[in-house]
Amino acid sequence: MMPSLSHITLNFWSLLLLFGALQGFFFALTLVLSERGDKTANRLLSFLLVIISLHLSEYTIIATGLYRQIPYVLGTTLPFVFLIGPVYYLFAVALLSEGFAVDIKRALHFVPALLCYLLLLPFYAKSPAAKADFVSGLLQNGYVIFPLAQFLLLTLSTFQMLVYAYLTYDFLNTYEEKFKHESASTEILNLAWLKKIALGFSLYMMLFFIAYFQLFLLKSHRQEIFYAVVLILSAFIHAVGFNAVRRPESLLRTKISPAPPKYQKTALPATRAQTYLEKLLRLMASQKPFLNPELKLSELAEALHILPNHLSQVINAELNKNFFDFVNEYRLEEAKQRLLDPSFEHYSILAIALDVGFNNKASFNRVFKKHVGMTPSDFVKASKLQREQHVESEHKDSVLKS
Repeated sequence: MMPSLSHITLNFWSLLLLFGALQGFFFALTLVLSERGDKTANRLLSFLLVIISLHLSEYTIIATGLYRQIPYVLGTTLPFVFLIGPVYYLFAVALLSEGFAVDIKRALHFVPALLCYLLLLPFYAKSPAAKADFVSGLLQNGYVIFPLAQFLLLTLSTFQMLVYAYLTYDFLNTYEEKFKHESASTEILNLAWLKKIALGFSLYMMLFFIAYFQLFLLKSHRQEIFYAVVLILSAFIHAVGFNAVRRPESLLRTKISPAPPKYQKTALPATRAQTYLEKLLRLMASQKPFLNPELKLSELAEALHILPNHLSQVINAELNKNFFDFVNEYRLEEAKQRLLDPSFEHYSILAIALDVGFNNKASFNRVFKKHVGMTPSDFVKASKLQREQHVESEHKDSVLKS
């Protein structure tokens, strides 16, 4: 006999939670079926979206009152909060590292979630009616029956999320620093969204902790507060899914291979360093290798017939720059020349940006504004106005002389 669904309530909160869960499942399926990007990274991100969507689904079941008909699902997704941080961290590592695999060592990241399941076994062993009564009591008068063990689990999960946010952020910063010494691709600038999502998950857990804090200690219970906080997860699902599905280029990254044996750190004699620098500057001016958007330090060193670590020393010590900034300054100067050259007037700003070695217009605009102090379009307008004023001034001078 089918359970009665007469007590199910569909309201504003439950519909929003349901929508968040459904879009998460949709994005997860799209990622699994996608042929673009790294398959391991796609699967990890898909797994992350699934566990968040299942977590939202349980809240939807509670918000609609459906938990009275299917109480056996209650609490099954609570340990998932111990998976969000580790899975996102592993996703970032898989996305940016060559030869990534989830081995036994990396599987240890999932131990806290497993321990959480073991700690919740007494609750899972309760009868369906007892589980439903527990949730009903929590919804009606939560601070009276809210167990200390669950509050401690929430505290630990919040702390764990902050730790993994730090690990992810530190990994991305380390990758970015190493990338800038090895590559001049402006794709590195797109790492910002990965950092924002890591910080966003931390914000979610902190808000969730605050919500439970007022429930447990302040004896104040408003279920809408929990729904509003949980809906932040729905926003993250949309942000992550949108970047991954609608903008697949955000998941296409230059991977860093496992570190090779380092060259012997011998300081270059000043005369040889100066010779290498002169060769480098001549090559940059004559052959313009910076026009290659994926130019790497090793490729430029090979063109100069010197060791990569010697080239790195020359750029760092003689010019006080990293490889990334050194190459992009040449790209920027080339772009400025073309923007002012009448023969390039029929080119769009995007076309010029791509031609001089930038990967996309957004990164070009960001670098341009950082170094020039204005956007490329404003630069063109200002230069045009300056030329017109110069022509007008010359015209006035010629009139006065005549």
